[in-house]
Amino acid sequence: MTVMTPPSRPMNDPLTSAYPVLDAARLSELVEAEVCAGGLRHKPGRSTSASLLSRGAGRPLGWVQILLGHQPEKVANARRRASARGRTVRVRDLPDVAGVLVHGPIDTDPRLHRGLATISPVLPDVGAAIADGAVEVLRYNALRRLVLRGGDLDTSGHLHPGHPWEVAGRPGTGLVDGVPSTEVVRVSAVRRGPGLRAAAELAARGLPVGAAVLDPVTPTSRHVTVWPWVHGLDLAHTPDGDAAAAAARALAGIHIVADSVGGQRIQRMLTPGDPPRHRVARIVTDALAIAPELSGRMLPLIERLPEPAWDTGHIVHGDFSADQVIRRDATPQHRGTEAAGDDITIIDLDRVRLGDPHEDLGCFAAAELRRTGGWGLLPDLVAAYPRPVRRGSLHAWTLHALVMRLLEPFRSAAPDWRGEISERLDEIDRVLTEGVLS
Repeated sequence: MTVMTPPSRPMNDPLTSAYPVLDAARLSELVEAEVCAGGLRHKPGRSTSASLLSRGAGRPLGWVQILLGHQPEKVANARRRASARGRTVRVRDLPDVAGVLVHGPIDTDPRLHRGLATISPVLPDVGAAIADGAVEVLRYNALRRLVLRGGDLDTSGHLHPGHPWEVAGRPGTGLVDGVPSTEVVRVSAVRRGPGLRAAAELAARGLPVGAAVLDPVTPTSRHVTVWPWVHGLDLAHTPDGDAAAAAARALAGIHIVADSVGGQRIQRMLTPGDPPRHRVARIVTDALAIAPELSGRMLPLIERLPEPAWDTGHIVHGDFSADQVIRRDATPQHRGTEAAGDDITIIDLDRVRLGDPHEDLGCFAAAELRRTGGWGLLPDLVAAYPRPVRRGSLHAWTLHALVMRLLEPFRSAAPDWRGEISERLDEIDRVLTEGVLS
């Protein structure tokens, strides 16, 4: 591999630790594999961490962290936690940035060590299990979360012996409605919160939501959760107006459950998210740190945004979009056996909290705009939502959600991330001027 000479940059550059990660060729040289980065977490002047993905296929391979200055405790922790699992991490000095690069395979992730230890008796080598097809990585955010699904099913739908789900005492349970039944394991750097219990309560009340398994055989580790696998295709990949309408009715059921008998008990489990203006302030701070040249455009635009109403009297999904709605009627086993759109499940209630229902609607709107370039399924969702939708609130929360997505190009290490952020500012300006569904 050709040795590359990194460009000279001022040492007070806020992107110093990010440059080796943003440059796929440079990163590949440093880790001695053809990789690119994803899921960046950047702390100006301190560190940048990211997932290592295979070039082209984008398959998760491991993690990388650039540490600036003198941070030997972080290197020592990474080495010690990897050694406890019989693994090693690699450390490389980076004189050009006055720092070090630390990287390793997924099961040496230094922030996921507690959860990985929980599943290690039956899944001692995550990398080998992935390579063999025994498990599939659904999502990996380095130093934050790993989501695995079993891929080794026999013809009857049972999981083969030694499957990691057995750590929860819940091996595969055969067929459900003719579909192989399995479960998903999530390993998280942070402890599971009260939202998981609330999601289970919502499911117990008959709402069509996917909820973590919280019975006595669930692992005792607060860093591991087990979820049922919902068979079907998501609404983003199989767009359908009737299914969007069914999702609207299910979403409203979540929103209004606090008004029902006993619903206050679920409400008491949860707390509100941060006020929207605080979330926007963090995005602005982060944006100015990585791209100060955008301040002349961004700051006046942010000042013009309407502040969303901050009503915390309802239960909200917190991250609602078309890809969080699974259509069982879209699978071959169910096609033609269910009324169109009637069989849906809302998944990924990790962020369920108290908030304003329009936040979920605005989040859906922003995701549709990013997915389709227009409003996509939003008209179907709004038309079927059984409670009044205040257009002003929908507009404000849609703009809020677009701001929350502003830095996605940087976090995904897009080659032209500055240009893409600029395009997103144009999009926010356009929605601010033209409105939503106008």
